[in-house]
Amino acid sequence: MLSSDLRLSHALAMIGGPIYERVRFELAAQRIRHYHDAARVQVERISALLADHTATHEERHPFVTEFSVRITVEAHFLFICWDAILKQIDALRENSFRLRSPKRIYKKHKRVLSTYQRARDHMEHYDERLPGRKNSVWRSPDDRSVEGSVPGVVEGQEFVFAGERWDVGATCLLQLDEIVSDLQGELLRELEDRFEQWKQAQAAAAAQDVA
Repeated sequence: MLSSDLRLSHALAMIGGPIYERVRFELAAQRIRHYHDAARVQVERISALLADHTATHEERHPFVTEFSVRITVEAHFLFICWDAILKQIDALRENSFRLRSPKRIYKKHKRVLSTYQRARDHMEHYDERLPGRKNSVWRSPDDRSVEGSVPGVVEGQEFVFAGERWDVGATCLLQLDEIVSDLQGELLRELEDRFEQWKQAQAAAAAQDVA
C-alpha cells in the first residue's frame, strides 16, 4: 500500500494544476508527518522524566528547580511541534486546487491548536515573562517578597504556567493523532473524488468525439 505522502503526490499529479501548488502540498504534508512523529518522541521523553522524578524524589519535594527547567525545555519542544503543524495546515487553506478540506480541518481543530500555539509563545518569549519584564506575570506585594509563575508539570501530565494548563501526556498525543488523521483522510478523499470527476469528464469528452 502506498504511504499517505505518495498517495497525496499521485493524486495531485493526476488532477493537474500549478507545479508550485503540488510542491507546497507535498512539503507541508511531509512536515506535518515529521512534526507529528517528533511530538510523539517529546511526549515519551516527558513521560520518562516524570517517571524518573517520581521514583527518585520524596513527595514533599515534588518539583525541584532542575527538574522544572528540564520539563520546561522538553515541553517547549512539544509545543513547537503543535505550532508547526498548525502553520502547515494554515498554509494549505487557500489553494488553486479549490480543495476545502484544509480549511475545514483548520476550523474544526483551531481551538486546541491555538491553545498549544499560545503555550509555544509563552515559552518562546519566556524572557519577557521574567520578573520586571514587560509581559511579566510576577508581582511584588512588598520589598521583601515576589509572587509569580514558574513553568512546570503538576497533577499528572499537565504543564502549568501563568494560570493556564496544557496536557503533555497521552491526551495531548491523542488530540494530535486525531488532527493529523482527519487532515490526511479528508484531503485524500477529496482528491480521490476530484480525480473521479476528472475521469468522468474525460470519458464524456471522448464519447462526444466518437459521436
